[in-house]
Amino acid sequence: SDEQSIIGNLRINEGVYRLFETNKGYSLIVNNNIVGYVPTESLDSVSLDTNNLVNYDEVSRSALTTTESSFRIGPADNYKVIEELQTNTELELLAKTDNDWYLARRVNNDKITLGFIESKDVKVILDEKVLIKK
Repeated sequence: SDEQSIIGNLRINEGVYRLFETNKGYSLIVNNNIVGYVPTESLDSVSLDTNNLVNYDEVSRSALTTTESSFRIGPADNYKVIEELQTNTELELLAKTDNDWYLARRVNNDKITLGFIESKDVKVILDEKVLIKK
């Protein structure tokens, strides 16, 4: 569909995580817990985080935390904690970083939260789609 909605604005030099680039000149990004598409050419004026995500066409896997874990706004221990997760918290894994963290979605009482969790702290329980690494 060509219908578009604006969900936010990026400031110059604002850090974002690029999940992947489409063949139509757009990139799917994460910024401040919001996922959306931006024209790839506009990323020249914002800074991509140095921990760029590994590019996967499709990643949709259910997982459980294997221990109490910190759910963070970025893929490293120095990023702010969004929430402390209990053991056996269910997550949907969306993408994996080069430094072995997952971008994940958590649904809790109809509230959806996006965050990062270390891969060592989760166990995949259901592969729903085939991973195709670019």
